Amino acid sequence: MKVYSFVLIALTVFISGCTHTRHFSTTEFDGVNKITERKKATIKLANGNVIFGRDIQISQDSTFWLESKTGHKRSIPTLEVSQIVLLRRGRGALHGFGFGFLIGGLLGTQDSQTELGTIDASAATVLVDGAIMGLFVGLPIGALVGSREKLVINKTKE
Repeated sequence: MKVYSFVLIALTVFISGCTHTRHFSTTEFDGVNKITERKKATIKLANGNVIFGRDIQISQDSTFWLESKTGHKRSIPTLEVSQIVLLRRGRGALHGFGFGFLIGGLLGTQDSQTELGTIDASAATVLVDGAIMGLFVGLPIGALVGSREKLVINKTKE
């Protein structure tokens, strides 16, 4: 029963997604530009507004992006940009596989317990159960949920 409770808690945490936050100073915009190149992202402004775009390029005074729907180039003063958020599905799939592998392995050991409470499972059985759960459940859920990467440009109170 304890394992099933752990699995439920782990799935709840997993489904909520993972977020990685990186802070950038005003002199490190080349790093941001490399990360956002040819990617769709969300630009969060200091006033709370949200802009969806791709190919975001940021400089000391202006931030440029292409609108996702029209492809028009737009800009806004960099001081108004609070953060840029990318959704990384590949990283989410990798996290999903890891969580699925862990949960599958725990379920594999739970299923192989004898009446005396000792575990009667070979390492191969646990690994196979973990790999199956990770591959067929964790990986697609992780890819669907994705992993968010926040690039903080100008820190604001949230």
